[in-house]
Parts: sequence; C-alpha cells; structure tokens
Amino acid sequence: MGDLTGAIGRRGRCPKTGMKPSTLRSALLTGVDSADRPSSSWLGIFERIAAMLSERWGVQVVMRGTEAHTDGRKIVLPVVPDNAPAELIGAVHGTLDHEAGHVIFSEFFPLPDPLEKNLVNALEDARIEERLIAMWPGCAANLRACNEFFCTRLDEAGWPVSLFHKFCIALYFAERGLDRHWFVAKWIDSCDAIQPHLRVAREILAREPVHKCATTTEVLVLARKILAAVRDLIEEERERSKEPKGPEEDGPTGDSDAGESDASSTEEPAEADEPEADAAGEDEGCEDESDDSDHAHEGDLEEDGGAPSADSAQGEGDDAEERAGTPGSLGDDSEPEHMDSGEPDEGHAIVSTPEPCEDITDVAAADLERDGTWTVKRFLCAEAKEALDAADGAYLVYTTEHDKVTPAPDGDRAAYQRMIQAIRGDVMAIKRTLARTLLSSRKARWESGRARGKVDPGALHKIPVGIDRNVFRQRELARAFNTRVSLLVDHSGSMIAEKRMPLAAHAASVFSEVLTQLRIPFEVLGFTSGTHWDGRSRFSAATHEDRTLFARWGALRTIVYKDFAEDFRRASGRLVAMSSFAAGEANYDGESLLVAARRLAQASVPGERRILFVFSDGMPCGTVIDGHCLERQQAHLHRAIREIRATGTELFGIGIESDAVSSYYPEYVVVNSIADLPREAMRALDTLLRRGLNKHAA
Repeated sequence: MGDLTGAIGRRGRCPKTGMKPSTLRSALLTGVDSADRPSSSWLGIFERIAAMLSERWGVQVVMRGTEAHTDGRKIVLPVVPDNAPAELIGAVHGTLDHEAGHVIFSEFFPLPDPLEKNLVNALEDARIEERLIAMWPGCAANLRACNEFFCTRLDEAGWPVSLFHKFCIALYFAERGLDRHWFVAKWIDSCDAIQPHLRVAREILAREPVHKCATTTEVLVLARKILAAVRDLIEEERERSKEPKGPEEDGPTGDSDAGESDASSTEEPAEADEPEADAAGEDEGCEDESDDSDHAHEGDLEEDGGAPSADSAQGEGDDAEERAGTPGSLGDDSEPEHMDSGEPDEGHAIVSTPEPCEDITDVAAADLERDGTWTVKRFLCAEAKEALDAADGAYLVYTTEHDKVTPAPDGDRAAYQRMIQAIRGDVMAIKRTLARTLLSSRKARWESGRARGKVDPGALHKIPVGIDRNVFRQRELARAFNTRVSLLVDHSGSMIAEKRMPLAAHAASVFSEVLTQLRIPFEVLGFTSGTHWDGRSRFSAATHEDRTLFARWGALRTIVYKDFAEDFRRASGRLVAMSSFAAGEANYDGESLLVAARRLAQASVPGERRILFVFSDGMPCGTVIDGHCLERQQAHLHRAIREIRATGTELFGIGIESDAVSSYYPEYVVVNSIADLPREAMRALDTLLRRGLNKHAA
C-alpha cells in the first residue's frame, strides 16, 4: 500500500502484492474483492488498484486524513473506515477510478483562461470516462455510484453555481449519454437561460463528438470552438437586439418576458417578444444518466505542461458542463439573472435589461473559482469526516503516503554460509521435526506401467504375449496438501537496542534452510516504521480533531528479504544483512501482519495450507504521541490476528527473548537462544503444527 512502486514481470508476480499480473489487472477498477485474503475491505481493493497504477503508470495512490486531490502523479483520497456507509465507499472507489482515467488518458497543462479550463475539464471528464469503461467495463458501476452520490448531494445543496458552470455540466451529461438522468430533468432541462447556448454547442458536438478526440489537446481545440461559437451567438443576439431600436434604452418598462426583436426591426414590441419566447421554449436539456458522474478530476488540467495554442472557429460550448458535473467541477453560485432565453424588446426598453441571449460567459473569475469548490471531493471529504467521527476509538491511519515495500540489501553469501555452518546440526534436527510434522499425512501409492522399478505382479501376464514391456511399478508419495509459509520478523527499535536482531536472523535462517530442503515455498519479510520524527511532525501539523481521530501517524515499512518466487540460494546473503539491521524504529504489528497475510493468500493456490510465523519481542509500539494511539494499536493487533485466523491461515508467534507474544497469539513459543529452537521451541511447534495439520486434513 502507499508508495507501491515496482514492476510486474510478464511471467512473475507483483513484488508488492504477490499477485500474478493477470489477477491484478482483472481486479483493477472492478470493485470486486475476489482475492482470498484476510479482509475483503475497501483497503484491499485500494491496495490492488494502487499497485496497478504504480506498476503501469508510476502513479502513487495514498490515503491522507480527510483530503482529496490529484496532480497527475499522486492521487490522494480521504481515509474511509471499513464500516463506513456503502454509498460513501462506492463514491470513493468511483473517484479513484475517475482519477485513474485522467492519469492514463489525460495530458496535464495549465489553462490560464478560467472559462476554457471549466469547459475543457467537463469535456475531458466525459472523454476519459468513456475510454475507461471501454478498457475496464467493471468501472462503469463505480462511476455510476459516484455520479449518484454527487448529484444527490448537489441537489440537496440547491446547486448554487454560475450559468456557465451549469452549461459545462450539461455538456458532460450530454456527451456521456445521460440525458435521462433525474438530475438533468430537474436542473438542466428546466434552466431556460442556457438552452440557446446548449443548442449551438450540440451542433458542434454532433459533428465532432468528444469521444473522437484522441488527446486532451484535441479536447482543448474542440472546447475553443464551442466557446467561440457561444460568444458569436451572444454577440449576434446583442447586435440584433440593437438593430430595431438600439437608441431607445430609457423607454418605459415593457413586458419582462419580451423577446429579442426581429432582425428586420419591427416596431411592435409584442411581436419582438415572440421570437425570443420561441427560442426560450426550445429547451433541449442536457443529457444525463446515472452512469459515471465520477469526475473527481477538479484541477487536473492545471498541472504542468504547456497548453496548446490551438484555437478555432465556431461552435458553442455544451461540453463545459460535463466537467462541472464531475467530482472536479460543479459548483459556483450563479449570479446572472435567470431570464428566459428571450431578450428584452428594444421597443420596450428597460434599464439594465439583460440581452436576449444571456451572456453566460460574463462571470467573474472568483465566481468560477467558487464553482470549482462544488466537487465530489468536497462531499467525499465531509462525509469521510463524519464516518471517521462515527468510528471514534477505532484504529485509523492518518496517511499511507509514505508507506513503503522495499527489497532488503544484498548481503555476503559467504558470510551466510559461515553463519549457517555453525548451526548446521540444529538445522538438521529441526528439518527432521518439521518433515515428520508437515509431511506425516503423505500416503504412499504404487504407480504401475513403468520401465523400471519393482516388478508388478499384476502385469506379468503381458510378457509372454508381448503386449507390453513396462511391467514395473514405483512407490510414490501422494501429497495430501501443499503448504506455503511466510516468515515475518520484527525490526523495531527494541529488537536492535536489546541486540535481539542476530537471534531473530538466526531463527529465520534456520527456518529458511529447513523449508528450502523440504521444498516448501516461503517468503521472508521484515517490518518496522519510518522515523519517529516523521510521525511527530505530521501529528504536530494536524488539527486537534484529527489528532484525536487517528492512531497511526508514522509510515509503515515492509522489507522483502525473499519473495515466494525467488530462489533462496540467491537471497540467503540478505539474512546476514538482517542480523546487522540498525534502522528500526516503531512497529505497527496489526497492519504488518495483515500485509504479510494478504501477500501469503494472494500467492497461494486453492487447497494450499497457509502458515504465518511472526518473530517478535513485544507488543505494538508505533510512534507514541498520545496514549490513545498505543491503546488502539494494541487492540488492532488482536483484531488483525482474529481476522487472519478466520480465513484459515495458521498463525504462530515466536517470542524473541520475550514472552509478550503470549498476550496476543493463541499459539506461541519463546526462544531465548538459538539452542532453544531444536529443543523446547521445536517440540512445542511440532505439537502446534500437528494440531493444525489435523484440522487441515479434516
């Protein structure tokens, strides 16, 4: 999770999740948590999508407090507890999908013109969502959920945005084919003031649909055409209204519904009204459907890069509304007067009467800026905060931004051989114990029809008639089940300060040697945190409210000494580096166990027995800044152990010169020296493993 950088080979597994590329890709943006792992939570989905985006596009996906924003290289989402309302989790998932679409398909460059920016964002939202759904159909449901979440909240708020922003959102709905959505009928079709502009924009989009644009640059060119056409329409209507009686601006107040005068400048104001009324009546609402209004890409195009200088001719902008309707736009109080698309009759001049075709482009930059605050992210952050408040007392992580999964440094293999040679006798003793335990359920059977081996009495009749010369049989052991093991070693400050790391490294080495000789696939991981200072600095900068909500402020660090697919002979030297590890800080045991258990489950195949050994000298002790943090970290470890065991993964605690493991692990042993491994410790483990073996066989 967090900074999930790394590469997935075509035939290998993702080093961050242990998943095959095909499995990981099928999980991307589907919203279905199909992997067999300890928790079918939103966190698991988040982690898998983060790994995909990191591996393929180098994008970091993190959760941080109650924030939500994107810069094209990092997607930040608010922390959402697993027990949050499904509607909120669905909206966050849809927002992640939407932002992923921008990362994959959008270009990022600044747009100084706020009108262009709003319009391009709306059109680009529609384009990337269509392409996203074409690539991964599963994300359509996520985008639809986000759309519904956003529209409902916007409807409750009364949609206080400018006319231009409404125009942009209308275009988003139209280009997404959502013209039957309830939000369109209620808020767009009924907004007469933007209908003339929408008609002009739709004419352009009918000829040049946004989904035909291959790049964001082409979308910008299209947006400029639409914006130019809208301005031309406004100017034409303004000129036409001045033709008949342009000078008569101070006449008596006429019918407020008066339409614009005919281009032929009729003197009767009543007649001048009718053309305008018709124009207003031609309300062609903006299309919208409850599909993918996830647009969480609020300022996406403001990133870096240079805006292309493409301009263009005609066309009106119906597309700008699209962006607004998504998480990235939507929102500013509209100050323009809501006159029907009709223009005041010049014959009945009214002081300060708006033009026949309202100038929706006449909006202050500050108002457009305010529009930009009405995004899906605004509602996500607010409701994530409510969910966090409701989860008061739970183990909540402030941010995953600095979490890392890193490979251990290579060590001296020759030094490892010298180290293991000193305990070779212990290795052989442990091997015999584990072999007896793990393989005791193997059943022997005879395989007939072999060219060599022992004579098969039942096949001797074939010899005289020359039917077959393969009359031998061989005795083979049928495997009752497969076993996969994960070794997780505590790298906290106390392990280093108390000089316990060499013992932990020796214990892990003994287990690794035995598992290698038994040909049991295994992984070796270390766990610790970032520096205490990092956690304290984040805590100091947070609000008082956040300080009471979150229990983890430091970074989670996972060190990979050997993954499941790696040959231990190549990785063995790294265990020497483990014995001299000196960068340990805090430890968040619950989360680290869940990370290891997920990797173990994702690497296993159906029917495999999964065993997780945890080598530790104490209790969780993260960056202790406040008393509630430590209490929640310890409670979280208890919960994590229950979750892992509930999935069928067997869990064993091995105390390194400490019996603190007895407070957390139902099954544990304590090792005070390497000599304890083949004696008391291995006898206890033998009993525990046999018990698990019987359960598994049953």
